Amino acid sequence: MTKLPHSKKAPYGTELLINLHSCDTSVFTEQSLLKYLVDICEQIDMKRHGEPMFWFDDSDIEHLRGVSAVQFIETSTIVIHSLDILEKVFVNIFSCKPFDHELAAEFTARYFGAQGYTKRTMVRD
Repeated sequence: MTKLPHSKKAPYGTELLINLHSCDTSVFTEQSLLKYLVDICEQIDMKRHGEPMFWFDDSDIEHLRGVSAVQFIETSTIVIHSLDILEKVFVNIFSCKPFDHELAAEFTARYFGAQGYTKRTMVRD
């Protein structure tokens, strides 16, 4: 059996889940989400791989309408869902490289002009 380089006792990584509410919907554009992805990677010292993928949901389900983005990073991904009608943004940052979760959450809340947010960290093992 091949020994894995990662310790079985250490977590593989962490995922920061950020729920933002009462946001500034003027930043719910591809250009603004791209800027956020570049800036958040700079803030938490992550290396972007390629350009993000964007998807605009214009379905008949009004509360789902908005722009979503996925940015691959060297150590995993950053995913964003912005929902126009609800004025909410949901962000997931998953990385096996440690990063400052408080800094990431506060920067994200400021960027999207959120009136409030909650965050949760999940350990991935």
